[in-house]
Amino acid sequence: MKKIWLAVLVSLSFVILAGCQDQELLNDGPSFTVEVVSIEGVTLLSEDIIFVENDDRTTVEILDEAVDLDYSTSQYGNYVNGVGGFYPTEYGVTYNYYFYLLVNGVGSEVGIDQIVITEDMVITFQETSGFDEVDLRVDELIYEYVDQYKEMYITDAAINHYVVAALGHLVDRGYIDPLTPPAYQANVTTIQEAFKTAVFQKTFDLDFSATLTALNGFISTDSYSAVSHLSALSLLEGDEQKINDLLDMLSALTIDDAEYAGMLMQAFSPYEQDVNSVNTAINLLVPVIQNNLTTSGITSWGSPSSSATAMVVIGLIAKGINPRGEDYSVENVDLIEALLLYETDGFFKWQLSNESVDMLFSSPQVFAALVTYKVFRDVWGTPAFDLFNI
Repeated sequence: MKKIWLAVLVSLSFVILAGCQDQELLNDGPSFTVEVVSIEGVTLLSEDIIFVENDDRTTVEILDEAVDLDYSTSQYGNYVNGVGGFYPTEYGVTYNYYFYLLVNGVGSEVGIDQIVITEDMVITFQETSGFDEVDLRVDELIYEYVDQYKEMYITDAAINHYVVAALGHLVDRGYIDPLTPPAYQANVTTIQEAFKTAVFQKTFDLDFSATLTALNGFISTDSYSAVSHLSALSLLEGDEQKINDLLDMLSALTIDDAEYAGMLMQAFSPYEQDVNSVNTAINLLVPVIQNNLTTSGITSWGSPSSSATAMVVIGLIAKGINPRGEDYSVENVDLIEALLLYETDGFFKWQLSNESVDMLFSSPQVFAALVTYKVFRDVWGTPAFDLFNI
C-alpha cells in the first residue's frame, strides 16, 4: 500500500511541476503594455499583457480579452469607446473628448485593428479634445463647481436661481445625474423672489400655479424688477397683456449700462422675432455692450467686473451671438477668457482688484454664464440658447 501511495505522490509531483513550468513559460513570454491616460495626464490604467507570437486572433480580440475593450464596428473599422471601464469625458453625451491612439508614444497612423503587436510595445489610449485651453478650462470649472459647490446654492432654506437653471440644463442634456429637489418653500413676496421660485419650480417640474398667480398680479415699478418680471412671466407663460406692457415699457428705455443691456437682451430674446419694437431695442443694445468691452471683460458703473461680463455672456448667447467671437474680443481676449481671469479656487471675484471671491453673487452668475456658453458651444450650429427657457 505504501508503494502505491508513493507512486501516486510521485506522479502528482510531476504533474504539478509540469504545470508550474508551463505557467512560468507563459508568464515569461513576450508582453506588451496597454495604458489609458486622462486628458490631465493621469495614468488610469497600465497593464502588461502576455501574448503568443503568431496569434491568429486580431489585436482587438487580444485587447478585449485582456482589458475589456468597448468598441464599435463599422465599414471604416473599429472605434474604441472605452478601455478597462474607462471612458472619455462626456461619453454618450458629446464628442468633445475622445481617445487618441499612440504606439510607443507616437500617434498611430493606422487604426487599432491594423496594429501588429510586438514585444515591449506600449499602446496608449490618450484622452484628448479639439478644444483650446479656454474651452477645456470652462468644462473643468463647471464640473468642479457641480461636484464641490452646488449644494451651497440649492438648500431647504435658500436657492440661487442662476445655479438652479444652469444645473437643470446640465441634467436635461445628460451632462450630470438628476438632482433631488430640496424642501424649499415657495416665496412670492416680491417679483425677484417669485422669479427665483418660478425657476426652481420649472426646473424640478413642480406645481407653479400659485407663483404664476402672484406674478400676474405684480406691477413693476422700476426697470430692474421689470426685467425679472418679464423673464418670470415668459418662463411660466403668464398673462399676455402683462407681458406686452412690460415689453412696451422696456423697449422704450434708453440704455447706457452694458450689464443691464445683457440682462435685457436675455429677457427680450423670446420675442425678438415676433415684436418689431423688441427687435429694434435689441439691436440698440449691441453697441452698448461693444462700447464697454475691455481686456478684463465688461465695464459697468465705471469698472469691469465678472458679474457684468456674465450677464452680457448670457444675453449675447440668448441672441445667438458667440461671446468668443472677434466682435467681442479686445487685444485677443474674448469675453469667456475675460471671465476666467476672475477665478480663484473654483470661485470668482467680483472685480480683479478684490482680494476675496464673491460667493454670493458673482460666482453663481459666472457659473451660469459658463454653463450657458457650454450648452451653446456644444450644440451643432450654435443656435441661440436662453438660460431661463426651462
